[in-house]
Amino acid sequence: MQAVFPSLLESPAGIFDDLRVERFLSDRAAIISAENVPDVLDEAASDRMSSGPMLLESTVPLRLAGTGGDLEEVDLQLETEDGGELAPANPLVDVKIPDELGEGLTLPGAAVGIQLAGAPADRSASLLGDSVAFYPNVAQTRISPSRPPRAGLRP
Repeated sequence: MQAVFPSLLESPAGIFDDLRVERFLSDRAAIISAENVPDVLDEAASDRMSSGPMLLESTVPLRLAGTGGDLEEVDLQLETEDGGELAPANPLVDVKIPDELGEGLTLPGAAVGIQLAGAPADRSASLLGDSVAFYPNVAQTRISPSRPPRAGLRP
């Protein structure tokens, strides 16, 4: 799986995979320490890194209201819900990944659903790491990975 989809599995949730915030300044700005710089940022800014606290600004929220209403970090780690669906712990966009492929992906807030045409309806999701679900053998030579979107769906 990792040989076939290396970029998808390397950092499936982007910055949200490794983000460790020391202090939030706003929903889109935070102070992080140099040793907690996410790998995706570390590669891009390694020549400009300092050893002290760093300011991180984002065009998307780094925190938002969690299930209890309190502000919490965005967390795309998949959790199993009561109905067997997988859902990110505290996502930017509400999405449900079905236990069985025939149920389709849903975006409850937008009342949108997606079905994979011709895929076996009874195929169950398997987890790889904590933020990628995949449906093995949906076609003769294809595995379909699914991950929660960072900021919506993309083709």
